[in-house]
Amino acid sequence: MKLVIAYIQPEKLNDVKQALYEKDIKRMSVTNALGCGQQMGYQETYRGVDI
Repeated sequence: MKLVIAYIQPEKLNDVKQALYEKDIKRMSVTNALGCGQQMGYQETYRGVDI
């Protein structure tokens, strides 16, 4: 058994589901992820020092 994690655009979900079904993969979990990847990390400062 293998675990595949893929982040896809919502409008492509039906295409991906159809392609997986054709390959005999009929089980999947779908969740909603928010964000656009432009945060560039989280910078924390404590008493004037970057951590």
